[in-house]
Amino acid sequence: MPVVMFLTSRALEENVVEGLMAGADDYMAKPIRKAELSARIHALSKRLRAPEATPDAGTENGNAHSRLVCGVFELDLARQTAAVRGEPVELKPKEFAIAAMLFQNAGQIVSREKIMENVWGRELVMTSRTLDTHMSQVRTKLQLKRDNNVRLTTIYTIGYRLDLFA
Repeated sequence: MPVVMFLTSRALEENVVEGLMAGADDYMAKPIRKAELSARIHALSKRLRAPEATPDAGTENGNAHSRLVCGVFELDLARQTAAVRGEPVELKPKEFAIAAMLFQNAGQIVSREKIMENVWGRELVMTSRTLDTHMSQVRTKLQLKRDNNVRLTTIYTIGYRLDLFA
């Protein structure tokens, strides 16, 4: 998976937002500080460790299951079940769909529009707090915090990014 970092003299917020919306994984404005650049490259390299979808040996009705395993997290996509450190976590269907999108796109910004379209099948109403409420539930139920080597970052007005750490 390629990683894109913008190194530019354009430092206005609108330039940063435009770069990130265009698909950049990170953005730095000149003058570049060597130690900061090195740290950002190191952080980006950690994100390259994307979750693996692994076929499950078990079958149900003749269909193989696929799982996402990321550190202490396991999502069974076929059964729509989740576990943290082997302990089952009860997620509602929309919460599971959000979690699956985040883990499948780990290290990348997932836009609010993409989540709304894929999970609810409709466009986002900007005044709605539905997505934020569901995201809060996912964050709490799955314990998406540094202690579990993950961080769920809200990218203001744009979307969310799930970062995995070693």
